Amino acid sequence: MAKSLDAQDALTADAPIALARMIRHRDLFRGLLRTDRAIAADVTARVLHDALAAPPGTITASVTDGVVILLGRVARRSLVPLALALARTVDGVLDVVEHLTYTDDDTQFTPSQPTVGMPLPRLR
Repeated sequence: MAKSLDAQDALTADAPIALARMIRHRDLFRGLLRTDRAIAADVTARVLHDALAAPPGTITASVTDGVVILLGRVARRSLVPLALALARTVDGVLDVVEHLTYTDDDTQFTPSQPTVGMPLPRLR
């Protein structure tokens, strides 16, 4: 007759048996978690289309076990950290990995016209 394990027995159980009985956290919460497909649809709609206004096909969002992978090209470099931050706000996202390139580097500002606080040239 098989002996049932209680909490005390589980701590002293033979290692291979204990390993065989382990359950991944994701398995425990599978019924409560969103599917990867639902997360990808949400990231695509809310982040890529609504927030970033990325033209269809320029950025893709794929999801595996709650980890979002953003792949493609954005118009400006400053949109990359914004895309990451917004994707992390979607329910069910555990992490975000980006493989994004950009067309224009708008992080290196070189003023072509005087800005507030800069002296104006004297006219003669």
